[in-house]
Amino acid sequence: MSNRKAKERSDSLMDELKTCWKMDELAFSVSLMQRGQDCFTVIYGRQVRSDLNYGEAAKELGQAIMHALACDGKLDNRELGECEGGAMRQEGGA
Repeated sequence: MSNRKAKERSDSLMDELKTCWKMDELAFSVSLMQRGQDCFTVIYGRQVRSDLNYGEAAKELGQAIMHALACDGKLDNRELGECEGGAMRQEGGA
């Protein structure tokens, strides 16, 4: 697929997504979007997790919020420097 067609497809998918919730006040922006029944996308910084069901989206959203809070120093449960670089650590291969 050409870059132009890929961008057009991406733009089309974004047009179908409805923003349900967004927070920009943390270290990284966190958004929950929905496209149709039981089809969610969680965007955390540059990380995009799409085609999630309700339970998967809830888990991803919670992890993203908790990680952003830890990076902002609002949670005291991380080792010093663990949040540098903005990569969300995945537990148990999920």
